[in-house]
Amino acid sequence: MIGIRQIKKEAKGSSNGWDKVVVRDASAPPMWARFYEIGTNRPIFCSRDGVPRKTLAEISYERRNGYSWLGYYGQDLLAKDYSLWQQKWVPKDNVLRNSAP
Repeated sequence: MIGIRQIKKEAKGSSNGWDKVVVRDASAPPMWARFYEIGTNRPIFCSRDGVPRKTLAEISYERRNGYSWLGYYGQDLLAKDYSLWQQKWVPKDNVLRNSAP
C-alpha cells in the first residue's frame, strides 16, 4: 500500500495512552497488510468477532493496538534480494522499475 503511514496518536484516557491511526503520507515507503481479501486483494482487519472490516479504524481499540496489522514486511526482501533474483531469472523484466510512477 502506498501513500499511507501508521502512527501512534496520543489518546488520553485509553489504556496505552495512544492509538494507532493510518494517515496519508505521499512520502511514506510502501506498507503491507497482514491479511488480504481473496479475490480483491484489499487489506482486511478484524476484531475478536472475526468479522472482516475494511479499515484499521473500524476494529476495536484492543485489536487495533494489540496486533501488527500493517508493516513494512516486504521492504528488506525487495531492497536486498529482489535484484539478485530478478537478474538470475528475468533479467529483462524488473517489475519494480516497470511499476514505478
